[in-house]
Amino acid sequence: MVAAVLEELKQFRLPAGTATAFATTLVVFILMTLAGGPASLDVLLAFGASCRPYFLAGEYWRAVMPMFLHLSLVHLFLNLYALCLFGPELERLCGCGVFALIYVGAGAAGSLGSMLMTRQIGAGASGAILGICGALLVTRYQTPRVLSEKDRAFLGRPLVLTVLATLAFGWIVPGIDNWAHMSGLLAGTAMRWFFRMSRRYPDLAGPGLLRAPLMIALTTVCLAASATIDRYPVLCRVNLLNQIGKESLAKGDRVHALSNFREAERLEPADYRPHLELSSIYSSLGREQQAHEEYYWAVRLEPEVRNARNSYNKAVKHELPAIPPSR
Repeated sequence: MVAAVLEELKQFRLPAGTATAFATTLVVFILMTLAGGPASLDVLLAFGASCRPYFLAGEYWRAVMPMFLHLSLVHLFLNLYALCLFGPELERLCGCGVFALIYVGAGAAGSLGSMLMTRQIGAGASGAILGICGALLVTRYQTPRVLSEKDRAFLGRPLVLTVLATLAFGWIVPGIDNWAHMSGLLAGTAMRWFFRMSRRYPDLAGPGLLRAPLMIALTTVCLAASATIDRYPVLCRVNLLNQIGKESLAKGDRVHALSNFREAERLEPADYRPHLELSSIYSSLGREQQAHEEYYWAVRLEPEVRNARNSYNKAVKHELPAIPPSR
């Protein structure tokens, strides 16, 4: 039996699109680990994790990059296992181009849905993988004639139960972003329905209906990766300035701390931390109006700051105006 399993593993090959997604995700995880570890929020943000204030500030690549980021080895393993399980099936049925566009489109939809409904930092390929599942379900129930009996069995009730169990698990277990799951699932379902006739183009070198999705997916990912790489040194500089500023405050050097936090605020206005620290410094200097303004922006970017106000020992004495909801 062991020999049979080993023989199967030797013959196992991932198709081009699935293999590319697998390898890219694995390489990014290794790079994140070398940069300080995926558990670090600073590392996640520097690598392009989804975060509403940053996205609204113009960092639109944060809709694409999160599908290649993961929070831990377990998180990575589960998503890569699901990718290897379902990705080859969809790629075999649709071709590499349509598979790539569904994967990237569903992943981006998951990030957008997460940022629309929550303020938490998001990362993971779950939205993209549930998009694959949605696309497979459309194939199973709209074009069953193209499937073998074995495929119809695999893509029927077992796949439906897998999707339902994933969504249920997301609602029950805290810390799982089910908005990303549902958004990715809906996006993958809609895109597969749109491309439901793409089965006639089984090869990568097929006509335009296959080439266009592949080029769109590749261009989108390359542009997002390029923007992330370009922004990475700036965000690293912001993190360093925040750290130096805190060290200066600990030494009682408010002048250098003020300078560092101002520079961090200038480089990344969407980061609430410099605003929060500047509010504290201005308040201690008796500059209440500036303290009020900085605190206002800190709360606007991160509403939880209001609840943690006392822990930061704030002394803002003005009544804050109502903060309109983000759109």
